[in-house]
Amino acid sequence: QAKFVTTGEEFRRAMEPVDLIKRIKELQLESESTSQNQVQKKVSRKNNAAEISKRLNDLRASTDQNSQK
Repeated sequence: QAKFVTTGEEFRRAMEPVDLIKRIKELQLESESTSQNQVQKKVSRKNNAAEISKRLNDLRASTDQNSQK
């Protein structure tokens, strides 16, 4: 009876789609890294927009000071 149990377990292991499982894990990792990249891009865009806004405000302030002189 123990032989039948081990044989059954071997068959179940042999029937598992190992390559498919590996590919699914790879795709999950890729999608996680893609979403992280998108978040980083959004943060970078926000930082760039804030920097441009700050520079424009500084430029306006210096232009106003020069025009008052």
